[in-house]
Amino acid sequence: MATNGNVPKLKRMLALLDRLLLPLTLTALALLIIVYLLIWSIEPSIVLLAAGRDLALSVVSNLIPVLIGFAIGFLVFRGFDRIRVEQENEDFTDSVAEKTSSALSQHLVEIKSRVELGNQLVADSLEKGIEKVCTNAEIAVVGSEGLQRTTKLRVIGLGNSWLLKEPKNHQRLLQLLEARAEVIVLLPDPLSLQVRERYMIDEPSTRRLDLPELALRVLKWYQLKTAYPRMILRVVHRYPMVNVTIYDHYLFASPLLYQRRGIDNLTVMFRYPSPGAEMYEDHFNKICDSGSDNVDESYVARLREFFHL
Repeated sequence: MATNGNVPKLKRMLALLDRLLLPLTLTALALLIIVYLLIWSIEPSIVLLAAGRDLALSVVSNLIPVLIGFAIGFLVFRGFDRIRVEQENEDFTDSVAEKTSSALSQHLVEIKSRVELGNQLVADSLEKGIEKVCTNAEIAVVGSEGLQRTTKLRVIGLGNSWLLKEPKNHQRLLQLLEARAEVIVLLPDPLSLQVRERYMIDEPSTRRLDLPELALRVLKWYQLKTAYPRMILRVVHRYPMVNVTIYDHYLFASPLLYQRRGIDNLTVMFRYPSPGAEMYEDHFNKICDSGSDNVDESYVARLREFFHL
């Protein structure tokens, strides 16, 4: 740990020495020249002093070229070192610029790809007739507004309670029935084993389920059918995978997700007719024609007996 702590100090000392080396060399060179001139100006009167003077002049005169050579070599070295550092910096800058350019190019390609994908999704949505995607809060408003304007109604769902519980929607439903409009309602069949088993596991675990409740929904709709015989009421043998509501000019489709409440689902609103709407309408018609049974007195009697209602 002590050795690692001394490394920064050593680097600082070497950097300081590198900065002071040339000034110190030039200072020493200047001092030697001064000493040389001072010694050279002495006129020795004794032979011994003359010998010492000559020796000193010889030593100093030999040191001066050494220092001059060292200074020149140091300057040349520093020049080459500066060129090397500048070249390394330039190479590093070019490398960073190249990598940045490459990253930006890749990013631009990704952005372009996402934009094209978004455009394709929009194009597909327009082609299939998707008008918008609604949350539960939005579909409650949009669906109710559409119901006020439509002249016929076809619907499949777990209970279609939004048509019975909401006063405004229920009033409009009664108006359609009074006008002898086409009203087709498809519900899951509580007598079907597959429906009962799926109902018990597909609903959220936080919700207390009651199978007779499923049967009571059918009976509520049967009461309306008794009052308005033109209404078509049928029970579906299989658990519905999607809620479908069809108006004059719009079709709404909402998937029934595993162990999720209906209010958590999104609903796709299609223009009708359109390719997307036609696909769900075909699904609705197939279930209505061959995957369901009519709810009549005989069926209701069996339903009441099975659930002891």
